[in-house]
Amino acid sequence: MRYCGRKPELRLGGSWQSKGEGADGAPFSVQGEFLEIDPPHEPILTWSCDWGDKHRKKLTHRFQLTLEGTKLTIRDEGFKDRPEACDSHSEDWNLVLTWPTQFFAHER
Repeated sequence: MRYCGRKPELRLGGSWQSKGEGADGAPFSVQGEFLEIDPPHEPILTWSCDWGDKHRKKLTHRFQLTLEGTKLTIRDEGFKDRPEACDSHSEDWNLVLTWPTQFFAHER
């Protein structure tokens, strides 16, 4: 997978979208809206994808300052009765969390 871009409208009810390429080169996107924003600590947003069952879920991002930098905690909700999707998404998070590093390296 490869991260290709993002488009956030950072306001309550605002939309966001991220795009990428799968391992097979096929494009994909995920999108949603901001449900809550508590700068700089906790944006809460919906998430849905453009493949599969297009299930909508809720993500909470919590940013906490530490002596070493910033700790990011993500709560990914919406897998009730969908254990196979939960397993798949937990694997995907390991990859997705490398994208900011790739983005900032590209911006230099």
